This record gives sequence, structure tokens and C-alpha cells, in this order.
Amino acid sequence: MSLTDNRSITIEQRVRRNNAPLAGNYPNMRVVYTDGACRDNGKRTAIAGIGVYFNDPDVSNLSEPLEEGTKQTSQRAELYAMIRALEHLNNNSRLQRSGIVQICTDSYYAMRCMTRWYFIWITNGWKNVSGKNVKNQDLIKRLRCLIQELEIFVMFSFVPGHSNVHGNKKADGLARRSVARQAQGIVGY
Repeated sequence: MSLTDNRSITIEQRVRRNNAPLAGNYPNMRVVYTDGACRDNGKRTAIAGIGVYFNDPDVSNLSEPLEEGTKQTSQRAELYAMIRALEHLNNNSRLQRSGIVQICTDSYYAMRCMTRWYFIWITNGWKNVSGKNVKNQDLIKRLRCLIQELEIFVMFSFVPGHSNVHGNKKADGLARRSVARQAQGIVGY
């Protein structure tokens, strides 16, 4: 296939080609869609939540607030959703040692934190290219430690947001629902 042929493929076709076949090829693989949402992002009044969609009738999906007492941002919510996905699978005995989990996210930031920038930041003493401390390193380190503790392989895949990918739409709805419930003052959900 030439490069020009590849350009004619729609985003949805590329996502299907890159992501969908994997679960069928690996019987122990879990495919999880994660998303974060934040109302008033960047403001003192920000409220953030997460959505995790498992596409598995035996595992309940998650719609939760970002951890209380932490800075409420969309980027933190995206990373925290990944953490909660793995914790939830592990707590429900859905992870097998040496198993594979594919985390699908619409956040380039979260995906790159875990696949590309992480290794650069370790080398640079957790400083970014500007020499400043890396933001959200507490969550990034926590996610990396969790993966090592669980002894699993995690593949991070980018899924374009708002592109009719079923799992991503579900995760987005769960994250938005969490934020809406918090905004209405509903607690303990």
C-alpha cells in the first residue's frame, strides 16, 4: 500500500484497523477505553471526573470524581482514568500476570506521557524541556508503578475523540456524567 493510499483511509477506519483486531488475536487481552472531563478547567472552581468503559458484561464501568483534595484538571483526569481502569480490573480479578491490557484514550497528552515523554523525563530528572518540573508526575509515576506491580503489558492506543468510536463515546459519557453529578452536589455515587 502506498503512502497516498493510506491517506485516503478515514480516521475511524484507521482506528478500527489499528485497535479492533488486537483483542481477537490475544484471548487474555482486555481492551479498555478511558476518558477524563473537567468543567472550568484551569480555574479554581474546576470539577473533574473520569469515565472507564470496559466493554465486558462482567466488569462494571466507572464514572467517578477525580481524587478529592487534588488539583482538578482535564489532564489529571485523563491519567487518573487509566490508573482506575487497571486498579478496577485487578480488584475484580480480571488481570492475569503477563496479561495484556490495551488502554484506548483520546488524550495525546496522557498517551505520550506513558509512551514517549516518560523515558525522557526519567533521564532529565523529571524536568521538561524548559527545565521545569514535569506536571502530574505523581500520577504518571503511580501509573508506571502500578503496571510494574501487576506484571502486565499495557499498550496505550490513541483514539480520536468525537469520531464515533463506540468505546470512546461510552467513556466520554461516563466522565461527563461524573462531572455533572458533582456539579449538582450529588455525592456517594
